[in-house]
This record gives sequence, structure tokens and C-alpha cells, in this order.
Amino acid sequence: MACGSGTEAFADFCDALEDHPDALNLLLVDAETAVSGEPWEHLKKTEAGSMSTSAKLNDQYHLMVQTMEAWLLTDRENLANYYGSGFNAKSLPKTANVELVAKTQLSDALLAATKNTTKGPYHKTEHGFALLGSTDPAKARKSKHCDRLFTTIEKSLA
Repeated sequence: MACGSGTEAFADFCDALEDHPDALNLLLVDAETAVSGEPWEHLKKTEAGSMSTSAKLNDQYHLMVQTMEAWLLTDRENLANYYGSGFNAKSLPKTANVELVAKTQLSDALLAATKNTTKGPYHKTEHGFALLGSTDPAKARKSKHCDRLFTTIEKSLA
């Protein structure tokens, strides 16, 4: 569920850990910057800095690097289908590793690619969640952190 800022998401995550201790509780937030090391190490440096660093919880911390929109780039066909006429795919960064695209570069590219579409310029809350839901998981898993999230979920179901 979308929870707002990283601080709000972390508070909701902590509540879920307490209220539903037997459930698979995962925290998934935008990293906002490039990531090196474990997710909890990165998150300690952000607005959710008071987070626990236990090994168990580290498996529950997940990052969209650098933002959710990076995962959208993994499925450009989905973006083109969603926006339709006027979508300018040439405005999108041409990189195999979407996690290396800086947040501002990604935001600017999505706005440029979508500004002439009937849906209008990309907007995270108006378009982002629908786009993410229709992104091909196999393509999104090319992102290291997305694959880590899917692997965690798959292990919990085994």
C-alpha cells in the first residue's frame, strides 16, 4: 500500500510488524539516490534514519532505485502503450541499468516523453501506480533491487 514519504512508510511498516507479526511485512521505498551496500545501510542515511539494522529486518527492507520510475523504464513498450499517441520514447535515457539514472534525469525524461500525450505529462500519483502495475515483471527484474524484492517474496511462498 502506498504510504507517503519514507518516514510515513517506515511508521506504517513498524505498525504492521507489531499488528501482524506472522505476515510477510516488507518496506518498499524510493532510494532517492544511488545505492551501495545493503538497503538498511542506505535507509539509515535517509529520512527513516531511526530504522532497525537487524539482519532479519534487512531482508524486509527494499528499495526502488533510484525511484519507482526507474522500474517503468524497464518496459518501454508498456509506457508507449499506456500513453499512446504523442509519446516520445526518444526522450528516455538509453541505459541498460536503470538504477544508474539519477532521479532528476529520470523525472525530466518522463515529463519530456509524455508532455504531448492525451494523458498529459507523467505524474507519479496519477500515472505511476497504474504503470507500475502493468509493467512486465520479467523486464522489471532486470533491475537488481526489483529482482531482490521478487526473490524475497518467492522465498516466502516456498
